[in-house]
Amino acid sequence: MRSVYVTAAVCAACLAATALGFGHAVVNPDVPTTWLATDVGLAVLALLAPGGGLLAGGLVSNALVAQLCGGVPDFVPLFGRILSPGDLAIVCGFAPILVGLVYRYSKPVSDESFASDC
Repeated sequence: MRSVYVTAAVCAACLAATALGFGHAVVNPDVPTTWLATDVGLAVLALLAPGGGLLAGGLVSNALVAQLCGGVPDFVPLFGRILSPGDLAIVCGFAPILVGLVYRYSKPVSDESFASDC
């Protein structure tokens, strides 16, 4: 349930940032009509992953902005590229998922864990 709150907060922050930076944005109109359904579907899948709220929030905010603005407004410079706030959340959203996977599967195995199974 916490991931849903994170998703809503990230989505709201991305939408607010887009509204504030819209005057300096370049709208990327290359958004197919199936993009909304694809992004929402991927956001639902992201919510199943540990720490996927940030990724899901970026996906949902990009999908909403694309429908409202006729494309995705890009205005955040990052490493020579121009991204939208939703794109930035998507890029940053993979970090907690990867950390969750590494942490989950890299725990050291102790002899005591096997003794409790007997």
